[in-house]
Amino acid sequence: MHYVPKDSIDLPPIIDLEYGGNCQQENRKEDIIAEIAKFIEILENHYQRKVLIYTTNEFYKNYMIGQFMDNPIWIRDIVSKPKLPDGRKWLFWQYTNKGKIEGIKTDVDLNAFAGTREEFDQLIKKD
Repeated sequence: MHYVPKDSIDLPPIIDLEYGGNCQQENRKEDIIAEIAKFIEILENHYQRKVLIYTTNEFYKNYMIGQFMDNPIWIRDIVSKPKLPDGRKWLFWQYTNKGKIEGIKTDVDLNAFAGTREEFDQLIKKD
């Protein structure tokens, strides 16, 4: 964590939980949840902030229902506005991975925040 000093981040720390690369879907759910819980504990103890969880619908459905309820969800759904299967609210929504931003030549991810400007300011506030 010496690579990301406590005072260098605006958003809380974020962990990316999705299938990709060498991830195998046949891992035991209990093992995955235990590893995620330990990682969240390490990050929250170090940064003294709640970890945001970025995840896909598929990973959420398979592993996240009813888990880590104190941690805000950043959901990726590039098909439609997300509705999590357990009714949990999301904080951020990545709605496309093909966005265009002036000055950037390649496609970028675009996201929406489910809150007010004041709530966003509270999220990035460093205590």
